[in-house]
Amino acid sequence: MTGTYTYVQNVRIPGMVHARSVRPRGAGANTSVNAQPVSVDTSSISHIPGAQVVQINNWLAVWAPKEYDAIQAAAELKVVWKSDPKFTPTGNYWSWMREAGDTNAVNPARYTVDTGVPAALATAAHTVSATYRYHYNSFGPIGPHAAVADVQANSAVVFIQGQQIDADGPDAGGPQTLAEVLGIPAANIRVVCYEGSGSYGGGQEIEAADQAALISQKIGKPVRLQWMRWDQTGWDCWGAAVQWDATMGVNANGKIVAADWTTYDQNQRSMINTTRELIGIASWPATPASGTATPSDSAVYAGPAYGPGYQYKRRVLVKTQPLYGGSVKTADLRSPNAPQAYFASEQIADELAHAANMDPVAFRRLNIDGTNVLGARWLAVLDAATIAAGWQPKVAASNLQSGTVVTGRGFGFGTYANTQAGVVADIEVNKKTGKIVVKHLTLAQNNGITVSLDGVANQMSGSAIQALSRALWEAPSWNSERLTSVDWVTYPILRFKDTPTVTLINVHPGQYTVVTPGSTGDVRAGNAAAFTEGWLATGSGEPAGVGVGSAVANAFFDATGARIREAPMRPPVVRGVLSAAGIT
Repeated sequence: MTGTYTYVQNVRIPGMVHARSVRPRGAGANTSVNAQPVSVDTSSISHIPGAQVVQINNWLAVWAPKEYDAIQAAAELKVVWKSDPKFTPTGNYWSWMREAGDTNAVNPARYTVDTGVPAALATAAHTVSATYRYHYNSFGPIGPHAAVADVQANSAVVFIQGQQIDADGPDAGGPQTLAEVLGIPAANIRVVCYEGSGSYGGGQEIEAADQAALISQKIGKPVRLQWMRWDQTGWDCWGAAVQWDATMGVNANGKIVAADWTTYDQNQRSMINTTRELIGIASWPATPASGTATPSDSAVYAGPAYGPGYQYKRRVLVKTQPLYGGSVKTADLRSPNAPQAYFASEQIADELAHAANMDPVAFRRLNIDGTNVLGARWLAVLDAATIAAGWQPKVAASNLQSGTVVTGRGFGFGTYANTQAGVVADIEVNKKTGKIVVKHLTLAQNNGITVSLDGVANQMSGSAIQALSRALWEAPSWNSERLTSVDWVTYPILRFKDTPTVTLINVHPGQYTVVTPGSTGDVRAGNAAAFTEGWLATGSGEPAGVGVGSAVANAFFDATGARIREAPMRPPVVRGVLSAAGIT
């Protein structure tokens, strides 16, 4: 028996030619400006067999009968691009974000919650104040976006990847959206969907399909267009960057009494289809939307859902950065905003535990209301993960080791799509090189009724490993003009040699089942309320990775005694943290 699967990159139709979009290797702060050609020398590709230039308003592309010739033509076409240096170089990004949020008159700062925090903080026995930073993450599909289009005089067939091709709207990719680009009635456009290697970001914008269709309409031939790696990494959308200023306090018994947050972020979905900008049928909104990221301490510890309301005083002040003067376009990236939020809230929970001289897991258990369904579900994953990992209670960083390579263990919560997850991370830190290696992740997830354990296990492990890559390695770089991270060297991801082993526990009615292949056992902790109500089937593809970043950061503190409050936790960041703490 043999099996094959056709991805959109594999689609071929009779008579088709090959095409590439032509643009600089990296987007600018305003994508439609930095990609405008000032001059184009078509003679620069005259030596390439059959290569031709297509220009529609400010959008450039090339095509040729053979794919490699199209690749060469795109690389060798001489173009002078419009300059628009609006970026603050990457090294100064966080200070720019703070200044942009503090001075943004278009989207003024606003309290989303304000419940009398200063007076409550004044009663705290211990307070912690810190700033947490989580950088942009790329969508980074391993196979760049591709599409095939055959456009006739008044009809079209387009082969695309996408999530909702039967819907209308800018991120649907169905006949209606293609009709806007081609000027052909939607009823005359047939869209055929194939899988790609990722459907978020540019996949949601269906930009490759627009490009293939525009060229096909222009030259009267079927066209296959695929992005290059620098198109994909340099021009795709990004998961939002967020910066948090936080102060939280606990009483003498270790109970949280107040939380004060200031959020610096941008709108979660500021994506714009650059090709549509360049041909003149789309533009950035005149007034950018306000940011949407909010910290997640209340989702675990204040517990308004299924319970009596907030258990402690809390306020959140949101400051939004503008979209045009130095940030990049964003879109929903796996569990949107949640890894960012829990990187902050689950670290400050650990810091509060340490200030109260408590074991991090005992501190969390003390501050969760287990008498309601939501609290019981949190306790279920807390117990399942820590029992499976063999958690030994202690105050974090209370048994520091000597030597260059040290080990640590940390815990982190996370949720998305109404599913709770708990993560125990076991790590090694090389204090000389600054490299963090995660040796093992123990992951418990409560997604309600589970039908396919193997399917859920696949989703859990995939989500966790992607989240680990994001938290350890992934962040863009740019100069004043445009993005400079355009490949797997300038935008590194987690490598196979550094991938941890995982233990996966699915918490479902009546038991905790260890579903890692080769493992057996039934880990029970007896949170009965979690098994008696609230058992709708909730999300499974995204929640498991949400707490990974904070678990690793908390394990880093346990190993070194220093807090690492910035992701990605690349070696230069680690070395800087250790140096500032006087640790060698």
